[in-house]
Amino acid sequence: MTFQVGNNGAVEWASNCDWTGGDIGNVLTTGALCGSACISASGCSKFTWTDYNSGTCWLKNSGATGPVSLSSPGSICGYTTGSTSVTGSGYWSGPIKVVNNIPKDPACIYESASANIFWSNGQTSLNTGATANIGPFSGAYTLGVQENVFMYCSYVGSSGNQCAYSSGTIDNPCYNFSVNNACQITKNVCPYPAPSLGHSYSPAPDGSTRYSITGSITGGTCVLTVNWIADKASFRKKNLFIEIGMEKEDSDFLRLLFRENNELRLKYNAIQRELYNKNAQNDTLEDEVRLLKTKLESGGISPSTPGASDRVSTAATSSRPQTTVSSKKSVKSIIEEKPPTPIIGNRVSAKELQEALFALERKGSELKQTNEDLLTVQNALEEQSTISSNLKKEVQDLKAEVSELKNFKLHSQKEAEVLLSSEFLQNLLYISILLILEAELEEQAPADVADLMIEIEQKDATIESLKNQAVEMATDADRKNNELQNQLQGVEALIEGIRKEYEEFIQITKLETESFRINQLNEYNELKATYEAIKLSHLEEKKRLSMEYGALLHSMQSQFEEYRTATEYMFNSELTKLEDELSLQATKYEHEIMFRLANAIAKE
Repeated sequence: MTFQVGNNGAVEWASNCDWTGGDIGNVLTTGALCGSACISASGCSKFTWTDYNSGTCWLKNSGATGPVSLSSPGSICGYTTGSTSVTGSGYWSGPIKVVNNIPKDPACIYESASANIFWSNGQTSLNTGATANIGPFSGAYTLGVQENVFMYCSYVGSSGNQCAYSSGTIDNPCYNFSVNNACQITKNVCPYPAPSLGHSYSPAPDGSTRYSITGSITGGTCVLTVNWIADKASFRKKNLFIEIGMEKEDSDFLRLLFRENNELRLKYNAIQRELYNKNAQNDTLEDEVRLLKTKLESGGISPSTPGASDRVSTAATSSRPQTTVSSKKSVKSIIEEKPPTPIIGNRVSAKELQEALFALERKGSELKQTNEDLLTVQNALEEQSTISSNLKKEVQDLKAEVSELKNFKLHSQKEAEVLLSSEFLQNLLYISILLILEAELEEQAPADVADLMIEIEQKDATIESLKNQAVEMATDADRKNNELQNQLQGVEALIEGIRKEYEEFIQITKLETESFRINQLNEYNELKATYEAIKLSHLEEKKRLSMEYGALLHSMQSQFEEYRTATEYMFNSELTKLEDELSLQATKYEHEIMFRLANAIAKE
């Protein structure tokens, strides 16, 4: 059986159940007021209500056992929680049980516990799956949960299992909260762990983005469950992207691209966690409204305001539109075309963000492919440049050979001039030698020179062709490079536009969520006030009817006494008359008998 909170957290009750033993008395009242009757009665901690004698509340002490099922339609059993909320404080001050479901971070090599629990006058560490029983607090209602990450440690504790964080790397997410009289939490700003340093708030990260805390009442104890909602691997993605960027120091563009991609991922994770928290808050509000409707229905009064489901459907008509990402349309145009979709429910927004992230990753892969194509073109250009340099080297070699031939010819001419300037004999010898050389040159030179000239012309044509090819390749490479740069600039502009649209989307989501929360809170307050007014009016009406019935009963009792007195008087009067008549008749009969006797005697 499931117990529900009643009387502003002062009692819990369930249907079709009973407590065994522990009876201390009973009062005639309605089921809705049975818990209040138990609170008012001395020594009462448990109660049972049945429809016996038009409604009887059976009061029981702490010795009652159970609860046990009772096959009596409309019966109610419950117990008092001992909460001080009945005095108007509004906070839970009874016992609290904390259940830790946070997994241990593998980076924390010294600390075995995965979370620390703080309260006003103490703290404790819990391993994964462990529980802690604390309280009651006698008026101190603020608690805190801090996850043990300790990716960097300044020193290790003497016991070998404690690790203090470094002063420059505080990375233990903190979640500070208060517990109300219905065992529901309200998030607070984490106080600084060392106020003496002059700080008012903790620099630790927000724990609500990594784990959630929910509360429920079981057997008069507020059970707080700390559940994990984040992926610890994503907590260190930033360092991974930094390492990738450091490995590619030769490409500033790739480092910038990875950094922007990392920022978008972090924003996406923050938005997803924020949407999860908003959905959890909306679910909590829906549960409260549903509980209030149950209270109204149990009192026999139907609510006059729409329920939570109606409000959700109504809010959906004014909520933000559904957002998806396409390769052919911008996010802004799709936002304007899609119909509105509610934020809460089946979490369409998280799916949209995943699709957007997939589109961004696809753009990143396209950019990577474009960069690889650019590197391929650059490599091809370098190869062509190498070929061109080799051809230029060969041309230089041929020019060197031609230069050597020209030098040889000049040297020969100089030697001939020297021979001409000598004696006559030498001149004759020079002339003969010159004639011989001329004859040899006439036989050999023309063919060699013609071959060399043809080869030079061929090399010049080859050089010119290679120059033209190199110019064409350089022009083509420049054109492709410009096209790639234009595409990259377009993609960067698209990413910038998506980033701006994401920022606008975040602001719109925050405003809509805050507006929806305020509307829900106002409707809840109005419904609660209406319920309280109806309950008070119903109670006043019962009191008035009770007083009227009492006055009517008193009047009827007075009339009955008057009727009884008059009836007795009339009866006594009639009885006296009858007695007188009987006496007269008796006397008359006696006289008549005596007269007849006298006549009879006289006749004789």
